[in-house]
Amino acid sequence: MNTKGGCGKTTVATNLASYCASQGYGAALFDYDRQASSLRWLKERKPNRPPVHGVAAFQQPRNGTTRAWQMKVPDKTRYIISDTPAGYALVDIEDRVAEADVILIPVLPSSIDIHSTADFIRDLLLVGKARAHNTRLAIVTNRT
Repeated sequence: MNTKGGCGKTTVATNLASYCASQGYGAALFDYDRQASSLRWLKERKPNRPPVHGVAAFQQPRNGTTRAWQMKVPDKTRYIISDTPAGYALVDIEDRVAEADVILIPVLPSSIDIHSTADFIRDLLLVGKARAHNTRLAIVTNRT
């Protein structure tokens, strides 16, 4: 998660989901980004690879389906990985923080990205209430 665009959120999310599945852990990938890059990756994934359950979390439920049903994952799911969009609304941040055990924050090694990410971490702590939810934060340096 990071409100900064182009820092590698989708790449980290899809690789993490793939790794979890390859280790035999049930993995689900929630795509909150309307670009649906994670879901596109799932569609292009070879069928002989360990399965990753995809959820179009950005879509509103249709045809009388409840949000809870839309977000349901298989019983054997051990890890849920969320791919969030750039410019993620602050109002939605607390929901993601409350749901998460760990938030990985991809960041590029540039001054602009580091400053933007510092602001985002402040928002996670103040707006998202990461400390109150006991959500761990970890920075992933990307493309070094």
